[in-house]
Amino acid sequence: MCEIRLWSYLKKYRLRFLLIFVCTAAAAGLSAVGPLLLGNATTVIFDGIMSKLNGTGRMDLDAVARILKTALALYLLSTLFAAAGSRMTSQIEGELAHRLRCAAAGKLHLLPAQYYEEHAEGETTACITEDAQTIGRDLAQGFWQLSTAVMTIGGILIVLLCLSPALAACAALIVPLSWGALWLMAGRAEKYVVRYRTLRAGADAKIEEYYTGRGVIKAFGQEREAAEAFRRDERELLQAAWKADLCSGAMPLVMQLFGNVGYVLAALIGGTLAFAGGLQVGGIQTYIHSIRNLIDPIRQTAQSVAMLQTAKAAWERMRAFLGEPEETDLLQESADKVHDADEAGEATDDRLRSRGEIRFSHVSFGYGEDYVLRDFSAVIAPGQKAAVMGISGVGKTTLVKLLLRFYDCREGKIYVDGRDIRAYPLSELRRRFGVVMQDIWLFRGTIADNIRYGWPEASMEEIRKAARAASADAFICALPKGYETVIDEESGGLSRGQRQLIAIARAFLADPEILILDEATSAVDSKTERQIQTALQTLMKDRSCLIIAHRSSTIGGADLVLQVE
Repeated sequence: MCEIRLWSYLKKYRLRFLLIFVCTAAAAGLSAVGPLLLGNATTVIFDGIMSKLNGTGRMDLDAVARILKTALALYLLSTLFAAAGSRMTSQIEGELAHRLRCAAAGKLHLLPAQYYEEHAEGETTACITEDAQTIGRDLAQGFWQLSTAVMTIGGILIVLLCLSPALAACAALIVPLSWGALWLMAGRAEKYVVRYRTLRAGADAKIEEYYTGRGVIKAFGQEREAAEAFRRDERELLQAAWKADLCSGAMPLVMQLFGNVGYVLAALIGGTLAFAGGLQVGGIQTYIHSIRNLIDPIRQTAQSVAMLQTAKAAWERMRAFLGEPEETDLLQESADKVHDADEAGEATDDRLRSRGEIRFSHVSFGYGEDYVLRDFSAVIAPGQKAAVMGISGVGKTTLVKLLLRFYDCREGKIYVDGRDIRAYPLSELRRRFGVVMQDIWLFRGTIADNIRYGWPEASMEEIRKAARAASADAFICALPKGYETVIDEESGGLSRGQRQLIAIARAFLADPEILILDEATSAVDSKTERQIQTALQTLMKDRSCLIIAHRSSTIGGADLVLQVE
């Protein structure tokens, strides 16, 4: 598994992160000076009132106005800096989530077949959609909130230090105590958050499983059992969510408690200093206002840490997914290719090789410790139609997976046109094959788009020609929108036979050198099977074919029958 670092995705935004930090520092600093100016205004007003009462002077309204205008300007600037930081944070949030989704979606196409057999579909889907969004949102917002909180706390402490070192020391004591409690609680909360997200991914996978298998569930009357099984899983998820929320939700409350305790202590000390004459009336107001303002960033620190924890848990899952081993081209040196070609008994010049020959040479393979295939050898000559027969589980479909290099042989080799398939780039190897499977896959899009999937540059006339060759043109033209009819993976409105004919038309258009038919007619009625067989006979003409079948009716005209036991 390759190492994936979050920094590789974040370094693009380092300048913007720096600007966010500068904006939050400016906003916090200006906001922290505001209470000091308001305190000065209060002092001027109080002194003016006392002077009038004593008959020694009057209130300096001009000075009050200047101070208030300055305070208003500072608050406006603080708001502008905060808005700029918030905007950049939102941009990073959206772009980071977009890049992670694209990276994860691209990873899907690079994973080997073994990954899909070992992981639930819902878990992977949740990683691509939910985890990518969580990382982008909570990481960006958490950084912004944390930097805002730290800068605000720093600005407030500096202002209090200007008023009185004793008051600043009292306020400063609150911060390490609250952060120490936060650190202790954060470790426990992270464990529960990770468990909750893991269980939630499993619940998402279960919902998707129930949706795709709803017909079977209803047919066997298992609705109540399925619902009860989900309720059991949901109860476990609820317990994990409760513990995660309890720890995460307790952190802001603890922070608020420390803030309130500090506020009470500060009020006592401030009152004592005021009575002793060491603090003016405006200073008392500034101090109380600043201590009140100190509680919010302390609480915000806890919230931002909780968000960063959630982002970390989501990133661990995303990193594990992005770090999964990918399919690789085992390209060999030229000397190895020549040796392989000679071993296969073929000329080393590509121009002299026959097109479409397949050779299995002592192939052995197994998914676990046990073998599915052992010492399998066969040769399919160019243009020959070979049928592979055998009961379920003996390894017929495994031959297809090995031929397409979804898996590599444990022992032995497979040659195509006299060349070890491991010497081909995967894209070149798989372009040689056209596959018509028992499980038809049609994506959401028009029928034309589904047919041209193997050749995206195909014109509409070429698509129609392929559909006519597959005996699909008639029913497609009978649809309300013809080739522009939109279908999805469920292919609502189309029968299984019609879906299969579209798949055959797709293979026609791709024009492969070698055709693989894996139980292509096993799940249709006899009438539809005859229609599909007619289309397949046309498709198989002048091509090497590997036909996987249970029934002898599907292998009519085969030149070679391979019995797998």
